[in-house]
Amino acid sequence: MLRGKIAVVTGAGGGIGKALCQTLLDRGARLIATDISEDNLSVLADQAKKYDLPLTTHVVDVTDPASLERFVEQQYNKKLPIDIWVNNAGITDIKGFTEADPQIFDRVMAVNFDGVVNGCRTILPRMEDRGYGSIVNIASVAGHLAPPFMPAYAASKHAVVGFTRSLRAELFLKKSPLKIILVSPGFVNTAILEKGEK
Repeated sequence: MLRGKIAVVTGAGGGIGKALCQTLLDRGARLIATDISEDNLSVLADQAKKYDLPLTTHVVDVTDPASLERFVEQQYNKKLPIDIWVNNAGITDIKGFTEADPQIFDRVMAVNFDGVVNGCRTILPRMEDRGYGSIVNIASVAGHLAPPFMPAYAASKHAVVGFTRSLRAELFLKKSPLKIILVSPGFVNTAILEKGEK
């Protein structure tokens, strides 16, 4: 089902993103991995090269719409229309609300929520033009049940849940052929719990 499909994963350099990359490659997808960390992408590329897997990497900042636009335009110019787009990039800050740095709070919202919106805004029109495509938005169980000491993370993931459900309903009413998928993992033992990265 995924063999030969072109898939993009944001925040692909570690944790859930890295696991998603492995799963997509195992199922035959042509993978384009993006991350803000060039070092993380280099490790991923080296692993793929070792097993001769069809993976390319790109440094992309999901909080910057221009960065996403340049990246997607480059792929389409290379005749690589994207079939699957996974909005996965995420960070957190584990602190009480009054102890949290307001700038870090804003950064968590920017990566986790604005990154999803920016990704959808960039790829959705192109998928609609083709009449085909799937967008996967990675939320969290924290988007349904808010944990203490993670107010920014919980707020951002609640926003992802609400945004995705609203967008999915909108596309349904428009009879759009696109698929909008919401995934809400539980807490996974990744770097996001250690240093705020997923």
